[in-house]
Amino acid sequence: NIARNIYPRIYMMLNEKEEFSNGVSANIVTRDDIWLRESISSIIKYVDEIVIVDSSSTRYLEKNKEIISDFKDQINLKYVWKDLDITEAKNLAQDMSDRSYILRWDGDMIAYNSGEESIEKLFKMLKNPEFENYYYEIYFKFIRMGYDLNSVPDRDTKYQREVWLYSKSKDMKWVSKTLPFSTGKKKMDQPVIPLFYKKKILNQVFGVHLWLIHPKEKLKAKTLSGLWRNPSIKAKFKDYKEFYDAYSGQINDKEIYSVKVFPANDIRIPDVLKEYKDKSYEEIIKIKSIEYPWII
Repeated sequence: NIARNIYPRIYMMLNEKEEFSNGVSANIVTRDDIWLRESISSIIKYVDEIVIVDSSSTRYLEKNKEIISDFKDQINLKYVWKDLDITEAKNLAQDMSDRSYILRWDGDMIAYNSGEESIEKLFKMLKNPEFENYYYEIYFKFIRMGYDLNSVPDRDTKYQREVWLYSKSKDMKWVSKTLPFSTGKKKMDQPVIPLFYKKKILNQVFGVHLWLIHPKEKLKAKTLSGLWRNPSIKAKFKDYKEFYDAYSGQINDKEIYSVKVFPANDIRIPDVLKEYKDKSYEEIIKIKSIEYPWII
């Protein structure tokens, strides 16, 4: 901790900060998300550019292009489709960005844009001179949602706090790392944060992550990913494709919807999700099927 406090000062004495246009670039990495429109709507007024790296399948790709066209006149919006893993997609989005701060974002993350928890306050904080003179990694909270807007998957850890906002630099990259409990090739994306970055941890909750409010096929993929982490299952197959081909047809609804959730009626709903308040999972998916007819 001492080193993390002292080293940024020494580094900035010896080096000039890389020059990028002041402001925030929202980097949205998406793959078959049904919440892309709401995700963009919740942040577009507060960021300076949006970079979208889309790895979606064909059906979603056409719909995503239609959604993006609705926003292109409101902001500097860069878009590319490439079939990449999440680490490659995040690095590409970062490389395409021109602003001094990167807002790491997903296609199923929705920000609060009014009241005490408005994400606007986060970006106003960046105008403080300290954020212009140093590189920063900034952590804040999201609420991870269950199968609807009145439930969470774990009462004790409903808040998801990660490095969602950080300074852009050539040394800040994303890498794939094998999880400590994983014995196979399944890897997760992790940031490699330089020592000269200052860490700032905020307790504020700035939005919700619609973690389980997805169509059945996407939840099925999450279930299969979880099974693949089991060493005894993994040992039976040479790679994930072989495992997927063998198991995908065997997964039943009970397994797909297996995450235990708990009531959380006190959660504030972001403005762009008001029409889904008090709706069941089935009702939400039915409403979304108007825009994505193939999901039911």
